Formats: sequence, structure tokens, C-alpha cells
Amino acid sequence: MSDIDFRFLRAAVALMDELNTSRAAIRLGIGQSAMSKQISALHDALGYPLFIKQGRNMVPTAAGDAFVAQARIALDYAERAKRMSRAAHQHMEVVLHVGKSPYTDPYLITNVLSLRLARKILVGQLSATIWSMPDSSSSLMDCVARIMAAWCLRHVFCACTM
Repeated sequence: MSDIDFRFLRAAVALMDELNTSRAAIRLGIGQSAMSKQISALHDALGYPLFIKQGRNMVPTAAGDAFVAQARIALDYAERAKRMSRAAHQHMEVVLHVGKSPYTDPYLITNVLSLRLARKILVGQLSATIWSMPDSSSSLMDCVARIMAAWCLRHVFCACTM
């Protein structure tokens, strides 16, 4: 598995999106034979196929569906790592986009960000989950259950307002 590099991830994602080796190769700016070789090398590295030929198209196997879903996430994180390291190298400020519902207490968001957690959130050292419930009919147990669900999903910092 250590032989899998980002070229293979990009090739698998492109092939999943295009379902055709030639179109996937064009999308990546490589030749069709190079694309075929990358997919073949990926299959060899894994020991099983992610795509099978069906007529002129390539269709994903169940393993291919699962692999490409994770490959998309890995490529997104790799791009994020590049952006964050470039920003840090250039001593740039990074913008943190915060969304909130109309029920969220604006002071909660201000307090969370004033605790210098924003930088840790931005670089992926910390995830934040904030829920607000519109009325007092929501129980504390509902809030606790949501926080526990977030914890199970690897969210480290959680806040709940009612």
C-alpha cells in the first residue's frame, strides 16, 4: 500500500468522474497509455481491481466506489495542507469562514474565536461543532447526544446552546 501516491489517487478520481480512460487522461493532461498504466499500477498495488472494462467505458467495482470516496478526501486534505503551509511560509493571515444559524448566540462565536482556537481549527488540529436549538423544548439530553455524536466523528471541541 505504500506504493500508492497522489498520481494514482488523481487518476482514480478522474476515471470515476469520466468513466472513460481517454477522457480521464485528457482531464489530467496525460496520455491515454499513461492513464491506463497508472490505473493498472494502482490495481497491482492494491491486489484487486477498482474498475472493470465494460464496452468502451470503465465502471467502478464496490472497492472502486469506496476507494475513490476516500481518495477525494485525501486529495482535499493534501490541497488544504499545501494552502496552509504556503500561508504560514508567507506569514499570511488565513480567513476562517464561520457559518451559524439565526439561533446561535453571537457572543458564543466571538468567545470561541477569542480563545485562539481559530488557528487550531484552520490547520486541522481541532474541529469545532456548535449547535443551537431554537426553543427550550429541546432537552439537555438531546444536546449531550449531539455532542457525543460529534465526539465519535472526531470533533474535538463541541459547544451547545439552548
